[in-house]
Parts: sequence; C-alpha cells; structure tokens
Amino acid sequence: MDDKIFLFQGQTEDCQLLSCKDDETRHIISFGFKCQKMGEIWNPHGFEWIEEYGTLKTDFPFLSGFIPVFSQTAYNFLHKIIPQNIAEYLPIEINSEKYYAVNILKSYSNILNEKKSDIEFFSSGRIMEINNYVFLPQKEPLLPVFKIAQLMTNIFVTETIVNAVKESNLTGANFVPCEIKKKSFWQIF
Repeated sequence: MDDKIFLFQGQTEDCQLLSCKDDETRHIISFGFKCQKMGEIWNPHGFEWIEEYGTLKTDFPFLSGFIPVFSQTAYNFLHKIIPQNIAEYLPIEINSEKYYAVNILKSYSNILNEKKSDIEFFSSGRIMEINNYVFLPQKEPLLPVFKIAQLMTNIFVTETIVNAVKESNLTGANFVPCEIKKKSFWQIF
C-alpha cells in the first residue's frame, strides 16, 4: 500500500502569527508535543496574535512554527478524521475566539528511508535536521496524521487530511509532498 505522505506546514506569508506570552506555557511548548498527553498541564490562556508579518487569519496558525493550531472551523471538520487517540486537542482562547493546539500522539519509527532522505547530523550522531523526507513504502495504511520517531518536530499527513482540508475550503495549510522509495538492494544488507 502506497499512501501519499505530505509534510504539514502552516502558511506564514501575510498571516498573523500566534504567540504565547506566558512563561510557564512557553516552557510547556518547548518541552512538550512529543507524542505524550499534555492536557493536565496545559493552560489555554496567555496567547496573542502578532501582526508584524501580516493581518490575515487562517484556519491553521502554527505555534512556534511546528505545532499546528486549528481554528474552531478546522476542528469541526477534522476532529472526526483525527480522533482523540491520535491527537489531543488543547484549547486556546484568544480574544474570545477558540482554537486548538494539536498534540499528535502517534509516531512511526520504521517508515523513514534514512539512506535516501537528506539528513544533517550533530557531531554526536543525533539528527539535527531533515531537509528532504523520503519514506519507505508501507504494506498497511498509515494513520491520517503522525510524527516520526527520528525527529519529532514535524507533522505528516496522508491524502485523507489533504483532501478534507481542500474540500472544506480551510485556509492556511501547506502540504509538501514527500517521496516514497523502497530500500535499494544494497541497503537491505
């Protein structure tokens, strides 16, 4: 089975950015969102819009550049496709509007083709950054949204999410297609 995989990013050009003005919540954001529930420590207050780069509000403002946030409209469309065993929806209140920081709870450890992906490493051997994601073909269907264990910052979606966002006319999502390549003969050994 070859599900198409997309890197899920938010639109930033001409858009309002979401910022946290609370130190405790900023600390939670910095060290959380690693596929573990956070609802008990989450604070829905202390967020604000920054209009330095634009005034456009979208349905997917990202927090800290890597945490997807759903507008109430996006949540209404997508929470049925992304159930709570896959993602935790953490409420955010800004100017009496409701948004949800989406904490992805599922990751895969064996789907990244590390030989074909463009990966930068720290001198310690730990992954610093992945510039180009290449995935291995899958025999089973993937979850509609997930992270990868090698680098837990980025979020990936399948065509199910891409199609739902397009059909719902939601704004502010960028979906970057990722390659799918099987291991070469020499990588198997």
